[in-house]
Order: sequence, then C-alpha cells, then structure tokens
Amino acid sequence: MRRRCPGSVRHIPELRRLMLRDLLAQRAAGTVKEIDEAAVKYYSGQPGPRARAEEIYHRLRLGETGTSLDARWIEGAGEYLRSAVEELPPPPGCG
Repeated sequence: MRRRCPGSVRHIPELRRLMLRDLLAQRAAGTVKEIDEAAVKYYSGQPGPRARAEEIYHRLRLGETGTSLDARWIEGAGEYLRSAVEELPPPPGCG
C-alpha cells in the first residue's frame, strides 16, 4: 500500500489487480455492477482529477465509451488512470 495524502490508502497496482480478480471471481456480476454504479455516483460529485479518474475508471468498467467519457474528462485525470489500464475489460466489440 502507498499513502499519497492523509487519510487515503492506495494499493500497489500489482496487488490491486490481484484483489480485483479475486473480487470478480467471488461476487455476482450484478453486485460488481452495483459497486461500479455507486462509485460513479459518488465520484461524479467530487472535485479534482483524482476523483474524476475514479469516476471514469468505473464508467469504463461499466462499458461506457465515447461521448459520455469525453464529457467527463478533465486535465490531469489520465495520470491516475495509467496504472489501471490492465484491470479494465476490453471495449465493447473487442472481447
């Protein structure tokens, strides 16, 4: 784990991928979808590039593409998404 700022914890990307794989294997797809939807709702109301990256990450996990993501993008969000690319499902039609 890494501490980036007071009160927050960020898992090392390799550990996060293992944890996510286990979560997806143990939980029903509907439960995982509900988690992603709740995260989108929460992070969409938070300020800053870190929160926007979290929102976009969960939108990507839900299969959103194109215009809806473009509308939510802000400068600086990409920095927080780089390490998560391998965790995301393939885009629709590429599976």
